[in-house]
Amino acid sequence: MRTALRAQAIPGEDPDTIAHPSEISASLLALVSSDVTQNGQIYDHEHSAFRK
Repeated sequence: MRTALRAQAIPGEDPDTIAHPSEISASLLALVSSDVTQNGQIYDHEHSAFRK
């Protein structure tokens, strides 16, 4: 996610290759829903799924 903190941590990275927070906020909000029962897994935003 494109943030100022990430830009400081990875200064050579092209920010246009990283998703802006407004582009992924709906997915992030869905993950904190009480409907989500998975835990301890990695969520792959690009594929909108938990990694197996």
